[in-house]
Amino acid sequence: MPTYYVVADSGARFSHPRIISQYPVSIVPSIVTINGERYREGVDIQPDELLTRMAAMEGLDVQVSPPSVTDFIEVYLQLSRVADGIISLHPSREVSKSWYDAQRAAHQANVSCPIEVIDTRTLCAGYGMLVRLAAAACHSTADFETIVTRTRDAIDRVYAMYYVDGLDYLRRNGLVSDSRAILGTMLDIKAIVNIEEGKLIVTEKARSMGEATDGLLDFIMEFDAVDDAMILQHRPHISEQTRVLQDRLTVEFPGQHFPYGVYSALMASLIGPHALGIAILEAELEPETDDDDAY
Repeated sequence: MPTYYVVADSGARFSHPRIISQYPVSIVPSIVTINGERYREGVDIQPDELLTRMAAMEGLDVQVSPPSVTDFIEVYLQLSRVADGIISLHPSREVSKSWYDAQRAAHQANVSCPIEVIDTRTLCAGYGMLVRLAAAACHSTADFETIVTRTRDAIDRVYAMYYVDGLDYLRRNGLVSDSRAILGTMLDIKAIVNIEEGKLIVTEKARSMGEATDGLLDFIMEFDAVDDAMILQHRPHISEQTRVLQDRLTVEFPGQHFPYGVYSALMASLIGPHALGIAILEAELEPETDDDDAY
């Protein structure tokens, strides 16, 4: 059986971190810069620590940079000593340079095994779901191209929605205009953000975060079947909104587990420290059968 590895940056969030550690996955830390001080995500600072600081200090300047080209080269060189192939997955190139830096690193590394660099066109938990899917395929599939195809095909089955309390970070990142942010703040309007084709799109507005559980439930009810799902919140301990959402989802999807976790530093830098969201990997459709084949 060939040996394949998956590389990802720390922007990937996993519903079951211990499970992902059982797979051949190498996580390269992103750099979080807070008011000029640099930290490695997942090493020097955890996402929940960042969110706590952001919530405590209004106007905190938070920038998240991907691993450097050199960082990726070092990982590729190390893995190439034992790997027959490497799949390198990255958050959407619309909001991160991770994919671009990995492309450069793959060309400069000069390793003997193939390196496939993939833009997942999503972020955070949706990104993590694709990493986990690719890792599981590496663990069970002998053909490298089959793993790559299976991973790429799954990208179009990832969806995410967030309810965001506070428009400041959305304004800073150009996701809402200054005038809209001012008006929204005056009227205490919350933003609803979707990830579509790798971009964060402010699609609707809500009057209160109390509407979030209803809105997120309606969102997931649009799907007939779900392979994976994760609720994203701003703190490590379960919030009351998350608990209510879990209870309601358990009724609607018997037997389906809906774990929760803190969203990533990159996501926090884009939407701010007060949000509730959900990421979904829709189940793959069964191939249609010709009725004539039944006879």
